[in-house]
Amino acid sequence: MDDDRTRRGRRREEPDSPVILPAEETRVQGLSSVPPPPGADADVNVVHQEERTRVLADGTVVQEGYRVEQQSRMRERLPWILIALLLALLVGGFAVWYLTRSSTKPVPAVVGLRIDEAVTRLQSDGFKAEIARQSNAKPPGVVFGQNPAADADADSGSSVRVLVSNGPSSSTVLNAVGLTQSDARSQLVKAGFTVTTVQVFSDQAAGTVVAQDPAAGEKVAPGAKVRLNVSKGSGQVDVPSEVGSTVDDAESDLVAQGFKPAVTRVASDEPVDTVVAQSPSGGQARKGATIRLSVSEGPATSTTPAETTTTTTTVPATTASTTTTSP
Repeated sequence: MDDDRTRRGRRREEPDSPVILPAEETRVQGLSSVPPPPGADADVNVVHQEERTRVLADGTVVQEGYRVEQQSRMRERLPWILIALLLALLVGGFAVWYLTRSSTKPVPAVVGLRIDEAVTRLQSDGFKAEIARQSNAKPPGVVFGQNPAADADADSGSSVRVLVSNGPSSSTVLNAVGLTQSDARSQLVKAGFTVTTVQVFSDQAAGTVVAQDPAAGEKVAPGAKVRLNVSKGSGQVDVPSEVGSTVDDAESDLVAQGFKPAVTRVASDEPVDTVVAQSPSGGQARKGATIRLSVSEGPATSTTPAETTTTTTTVPATTASTTTTSP
């Protein structure tokens, strides 16, 4: 029994067998997020807690815990990406401005030119023409102003305002009377007027202007209408004598000659419907003139007067003779 006590005492006195641990052991206790796969760019921060166990030289076992944070690679690169984008925008904007910038050049002088010549000159120099028409002392169709002015610098391809004359605000009507129709029309149209013509009978030679409206010298608006009366000759023809013809034949003949017959019924011993007189009775008259015809409607109706008694008294003449005797 003493031996058993002795053995139990020895067991208590003998130290426990030492526990041999690896020099260092790391344990991951918890993760706040799952780390990205190796080589992948994550736009998050990975945070986890690690625990490390170490055995010191004197055999003491020490456990240490620490926090591990893994920074996002994208966040590290973001400022540089933004700077690169900004530089790209600046370079692109400068390139666009440089390629689309407009050059300037002097504006050509077009005052005094006709509008078609002015437009051609502007377009050949790389400009556009903006046309405005106004009344001016310059002849119609002539440029009397421009903006920008001649030799001023303007962007290539820009518009130049061109003022074109419509002529004066009022025009004096030219004289056309006595001219031939073609000469009168040519002069009036050249002066900016609109011309109409009417053919009329006249003693003037055919084709001659015998009247105009408005009259020569009047002030009218530019482009006003001028009416010309142009002679188509006298139109005089011989008047046929219809006296003795029937009214139907006389009317037909006069109409064929270009006259207008007018019939008046008169009492006459000539047969009924016989022309007994006309006016004018001969000579010449213009076509379209009226010829008056006096046509018989038969003799006038006679009335027998009541019988009358006429008493004639004859008074004999008495003659007295006186004789004087001289003493």
